[in-house]
Amino acid sequence: KDFLADWSAAYAQDGELDPTIENGIADNLIAGAMSALETMIWQGIAGANAFEGFIPLLFVDTAVVHVSTPVAITPSNVIAEVARLVAALPSYVKNGTEKPLIYMSQDVWDDYITANVTAHGGNWYLTAGPEVPKTYIGLYQIVIAPGMPVDTMVFAKKSNLWFGTWKESQFNEVAVLNMKD
Repeated sequence: KDFLADWSAAYAQDGELDPTIENGIADNLIAGAMSALETMIWQGIAGANAFEGFIPLLFVDTAVVHVSTPVAITPSNVIAEVARLVAALPSYVKNGTEKPLIYMSQDVWDDYITANVTAHGGNWYLTAGPEVPKTYIGLYQIVIAPGMPVDTMVFAKKSNLWFGTWKESQFNEVAVLNMKD
């Protein structure tokens, strides 16, 4: 009943769902599911059908280099904290064939941009939007990971972060069922 009023007359006559509306509903469901999945991938979940996320797995992995004394990240310390993260990575990883990426939570990225706006008097950062280059000192690409916990950054090779499902699973199927009848 929520979308019945939006049906076009041509489709409503035949009792069919307008494909535009069907696609809109599916897109909305997929966006919500992907947001939840992104959080599960980074943070993990507990309970039935659960899996550990990257962050909990990284904390228990003795081969992972941890930056000491984590603090709340703010616009006033974010650049120093990113620098500490980069400094902690061994040179053989930084200089490898595959460049590591800096994955950061949305709040850390917001603080990073705010710090740059403050440091550079606004300039083009204020109006550039998605055009703002997502790099640290032009050498390391930054990836915004909305599913990460707040105040979190990870420096990793993309090839070291894997998430997989069966080809036939609940992670790749969406159906819209016309309940009019």
